[in-house]
Amino acid sequence: MLSYLFMGANDVEASARFYEAIPSPLGYEKDRSEGQYCFSLSETADKSNGPGSIHIARPFDGQPATPGNGMMPALRAGSRAKVNKVG
Repeated sequence: MLSYLFMGANDVEASARFYEAIPSPLGYEKDRSEGQYCFSLSETADKSNGPGSIHIARPFDGQPATPGNGMMPALRAGSRAKVNKVG
């Protein structure tokens, strides 16, 4: 199970729109707070940092976001039908 995933973005708004296409059909809900977007599963008790949450924000060090070498996110999906909705 994924605890959380933080993805740095140079354009947080555009990145959130792009990434929303994947977690939303899987049952993740989008929330915006403190300059970042958080996608979390509806059954997650602590939506800000619960199991499976995805955070999109500017990097903490203030430097431009760059591709991570070997980054491979894996998300829970209750069924194959939900995975098929993604694409």
